[in-house]
Amino acid sequence: MSTFVSPTLQCRCAFGPPKHRLNLVTGLRIALLAALLLTVASCTGETEKKQAEVLKKLAAETPLFPGFEKTGENLVLKSGLVYYFNHYSSKTDFSSVKAFYDPALAQRNWKSEEEVAPSSSFVGPPHRVSYRRGDYVIAIAQDDRGIAVFDVVFEWDPQ
Repeated sequence: MSTFVSPTLQCRCAFGPPKHRLNLVTGLRIALLAALLLTVASCTGETEKKQAEVLKKLAAETPLFPGFEKTGENLVLKSGLVYYFNHYSSKTDFSSVKAFYDPALAQRNWKSEEEVAPSSSFVGPPHRVSYRRGDYVIAIAQDDRGIAVFDVVFEWDPQ
């Protein structure tokens, strides 16, 4: 143990002079901050996992366009956002798909959002439409991978 003298008192300290105690306190603060950040990060992941289950339930309750054949699905979890993609093939055009979903989702209190034109060098009709209800969005798009490829994406996007 070292002994040091302060203007007000003399003490024996197992951690040495004040300089060493300061390093210990700083180290403890950094460790506590790291533990807090890890806890917050793990809690955030839990929120996204719970929202993924909600999106899967929404997908099961959403009517499916007649003639859609499911080709796949995938789930994307990001901090504060979740996407549940359902991929379909169909020999129909986008306007028929939109004509089906506009009234079907309006009956379930989904509000239509702005349509998005395709990202290409020519201007054509929109190939994506989305519907919002609270923090959830259903987006229906004709995929760039092919004319007969469609995605129905369920999103958790808190506003």
